[in-house]
Amino acid sequence: MLEAYTVTPIVKLSTIESIAAYGRNLFVGTRQGHLLIYNIYNDYPKEVIQLLSYNKTFNKKPVVQIAVVPYLDILISLCGNLIRWPHHRP
Repeated sequence: MLEAYTVTPIVKLSTIESIAAYGRNLFVGTRQGHLLIYNIYNDYPKEVIQLLSYNKTFNKKPVVQIAVVPYLDILISLCGNLIRWPHHRP
């Protein structure tokens, strides 16, 4: 049987509110206002997920939405009623 994807738990103590991907990076915003950045790469026969950055003070409100703008090299986030940018080097 062909498997299109594999399921891997990445966040254990927080509730994921938003998620975005760019290249090999995965950006995760949590209900607690944290921002986690993971690097995902293949180490055949499995994928390896490495936590690159964990920002506990990203915001006090939930990270409702995350968007990556590749041609500007920025990360835009919606937290509560506020839009935050630029977060360079996604």
